[in-house]
Amino acid sequence: MSSLKRYVIYCGLLAPVVSLGSTTLATVLAPASEFTWQAYALSDLGRPDARTFLLFNAGLILGGVLGLAFAWPLWRRSRNLVELIGTVTFAVTVVGLGLVGVFHLPRDLHGPVALLFFVGGPVTQWLYGAGQALAGDGRFGAVSTALGLVHVAGWLGWILTVED
Repeated sequence: MSSLKRYVIYCGLLAPVVSLGSTTLATVLAPASEFTWQAYALSDLGRPDARTFLLFNAGLILGGVLGLAFAWPLWRRSRNLVELIGTVTFAVTVVGLGLVGVFHLPRDLHGPVALLFFVGGPVTQWLYGAGQALAGDGRFGAVSTALGLVHVAGWLGWILTVED
């Protein structure tokens, strides 16, 4: 395996570690006056006056850059049109992830790029999972599709429990 191929695969492995790790750490480090799961959105961790501003936004930006590099091997290994479309939605979604950190609250573009990321995630999982199933990888396809459903269920659960 060439060093470039190895590099982009490592990028794919690191992208969720960096973005989820920085987000999780930001939720732990944020004082209750700036973030609680019941009273705030995750995006509040990235406000300019938040103590977690740099950690949260830098993690999203770096995660988006790393994830975008991983789109290349996904594209090259796609076996059918549905997997290719899933790869395109993956690339668009990780760009959205990075742009959430660039267009942090209260910037006007924050809402559209956050929506792009949060809708793109499960759509990518469903499309790529369907492509995997069509290519004969039924188990991987089922897991990917199920994770897309878990993704939506998690956000619905948060929406139903958030305080006004």
